[in-house]
Amino acid sequence: MARHPGRPLWLARSLLLLGAMAIGRLLFERKSEILARWRLRVGKKLGGSALDRDALEEGWSQFLDELAQLCTRDGDEPLAPPDGSAHGAQRLRLGFDASELVRETGILHATILEVAAEAGAPPDAGELQILVRCFYSALATAVGEHGRRCDAAAALAPGHERFSLSAVLAEAVAEVREDAAARELAVLVDLATPIEVEGARDLLRRAIRRVLEGAIAASPRGGRVVARAQILSGGRARIDISDERGGGGVVPAPVDGWMRGAIGANGGTVHARALPGAGCLVTIDVPGRGDEEPCCEATGM
Repeated sequence: MARHPGRPLWLARSLLLLGAMAIGRLLFERKSEILARWRLRVGKKLGGSALDRDALEEGWSQFLDELAQLCTRDGDEPLAPPDGSAHGAQRLRLGFDASELVRETGILHATILEVAAEAGAPPDAGELQILVRCFYSALATAVGEHGRRCDAAAALAPGHERFSLSAVLAEAVAEVREDAAARELAVLVDLATPIEVEGARDLLRRAIRRVLEGAIAASPRGGRVVARAQILSGGRARIDISDERGGGGVVPAPVDGWMRGAIGANGGTVHARALPGAGCLVTIDVPGRGDEEPCCEATGM
């Protein structure tokens, strides 16, 4: 705030503090509304994932309190932005990838600005600077910790080798047959053609088995789980595992941080999405050997 000619210094500083308190009070008084709006938007942006409310909001409620305190501090006090390392680790456990971590943070920042504008108290330039610095610091440390833990998981992977993805899928299915039988579930396997890949064989098999175990546990008794392996154009291989966990098409976060790290160690990715009116589809995409003919394009199951 520029000092007005003739305005006492103490008055200028008081007005500056009062202005800063506006956004701080808003964060305290309307925190529940901000989190509710954010939660709704995050659910839509992240595929409608039905995460537990407490787990989804973990860390953000405290972050808003810290942000409010920083916005109401005396202007002479140094700014110590929040550290998001614990949040990054928690998001990895929930199965968030780095892009989802960035997206949820951006949504919260936009929601704060929206609520502030509706309340007739948009942040001034100084407050915006505080918001940007705090969000940047929290996001940078969260993504850094997320990446560090993913790298640690990848470092535990054994050496890469050439192996049959079809055989690995068949082995993983065989390992869960007993669990499926106990729930009277059929596990169907569709192998269009033998598929060769290079990577950490045992780590990939365990990751596939974990997806199958989650699908079996979530599907209703008497249902079915379908596992399909195929070669895509571009020399990549893909496994689709679908289940019948509910007609509402809700995805209860079947992909965890370990699974992402294990598949990432094979140069691959894993994603989950709802199948409206059916259940959930988990897709594992890994590099193929590169000399096989594609049997399909990269389309949904």
